[in-house]
Amino acid sequence: MIENLSNQRKSNRIICLGAGLGGLTAAINLAKKGFEVVIFEKKEREKLGYPWYDSVRGETFQNLGFSVPENVYTNKQLLTFIGPLREGKIEQLKSSEKGFEVDRKALINFLIKEALDSGVEIFFGVEIKELLIKNDKVIGVKNNGKNILSKLVIDSTGVNSPYRKQIPSKFGIKASISNHDIMICNRYIVKKNSCDEIPPQVWIKPDGAFGVSWCKDSINPQYADIFVGELKSVKNKKLNNEVDRIKLENPALPKTEWEAVCAEIPVGPFLSRIVADGYALVGASASMARPVSGSGIEVSLKAGVVLAEEVTKNMDKELDVNILWKYQVKMMRMFGTTFLLHYVFRTYFQDLSVEEIDWIFSSGILNSYEEKQESVVKNRIDKLKNNFSKAKLTLNTMRGYPESSEYLKSGIKDLLLGARISIQIPFKYDKEKVEIWQNEYDSFMESLRQRKDED
Repeated sequence: MIENLSNQRKSNRIICLGAGLGGLTAAINLAKKGFEVVIFEKKEREKLGYPWYDSVRGETFQNLGFSVPENVYTNKQLLTFIGPLREGKIEQLKSSEKGFEVDRKALINFLIKEALDSGVEIFFGVEIKELLIKNDKVIGVKNNGKNILSKLVIDSTGVNSPYRKQIPSKFGIKASISNHDIMICNRYIVKKNSCDEIPPQVWIKPDGAFGVSWCKDSINPQYADIFVGELKSVKNKKLNNEVDRIKLENPALPKTEWEAVCAEIPVGPFLSRIVADGYALVGASASMARPVSGSGIEVSLKAGVVLAEEVTKNMDKELDVNILWKYQVKMMRMFGTTFLLHYVFRTYFQDLSVEEIDWIFSSGILNSYEEKQESVVKNRIDKLKNNFSKAKLTLNTMRGYPESSEYLKSGIKDLLLGARISIQIPFKYDKEKVEIWQNEYDSFMESLRQRKDED
């Protein structure tokens, strides 16, 4: 019972808002280290988790502090990516790097059980309205007039977290994520009319829209998995007819009205600040996701691990921004730079006309890149270099396309600038240095968003 939670501050109590992947992972690891961990989740337990599978890399479930059972995932599907005019395509080749399709609902249910078994107390159907802040430090939460004090509050409530805006402005945490960096998604799991196989296809910028769609067999071949997503900032909804097109092109799909599961997901790089005194963001709350790749699952899980490690190392200290900044630095170095470079590449890619994009898809340059994947060294630094080389290689290939010179120069310049800014994040928290870095990071991001506005 919530009423039994003491309003006396405990040196080892951690509060997690939201039963997201990152929050649950942090909670499990912290509880195993002896912390009193409490999770408040506004949804009822049975409503948590999406009823579909998403792709992840094979190493996603390594070094989490617990073992994920094999019934949560299965072998990864290989996709075909198709350009907006549907004249060019890129085949995803089988790689020596193993990948999985993860049952989102089964994963959440497993993490909840693991958390409960580890001693985490979870209150479902409870929405916390307000953070408890004293002297610019988050010291707990308020629930129905009662103060519940804690050593740290973890925000795992997702892209539209209501708590970011409550953090004192001096910490520079964004109250909201830009509509340019949020994708509105409609996902359909539909029972098929027949057992005919549906080829797994992904359409990039279909009909010129700023979005993506796909259609493929679900893990259960009696069902199809259809996704339609578009940037929230787009006012002219060009993807409204995308479901009708997919129905028309796939005889195995029913022509009746489909019920969509709607969600908003972050598609931009990490927020420039994800920690404050007594407060830390994990997962989608910190904009830790990339569309189509399923990377949000991996990064959220790893964020929970990294955050728990830093808290455990400093369990006898006040968890202020000086301590929690180390968590942000580690996440930026593990994933943040790659996310930012992908975002730069995606921004310039979206600038292209549908004819130019189809030309890239037809040129074979990206397919030839994929063929070299077998020789890629499997550590994260090399993968970062590899991803950057891929973006630069594609841009350089476009030299053969008319009137692309200035575009190429600008794109390569921003890729290099983005890489420099992200890797120069101050290793130790120094208020002045961090503010300078954050302003440069945010200004760079805003310049990229302005490119989208011009389109």
